[in-house]
Amino acid sequence: MTTFFKTLRNHWKKTTAGLCLLTWGGHWLYGKHCDNLLRRAACQEAQMGQAVSQL
Repeated sequence: MTTFFKTLRNHWKKTTAGLCLLTWGGHWLYGKHCDNLLRRAACQEAQMGQAVSQL
């Protein structure tokens, strides 16, 4: 465990860059997930409207 923290301390620039990249990637994936939910809701609403108009 000590070597892990020692490595992080010795390579602080790489650690910071990796953390920033992971944070950005997580935010990007969350945005994709929210877009998918929004599109799914819009498609379901459109299908319901189409089913009602056919009656």
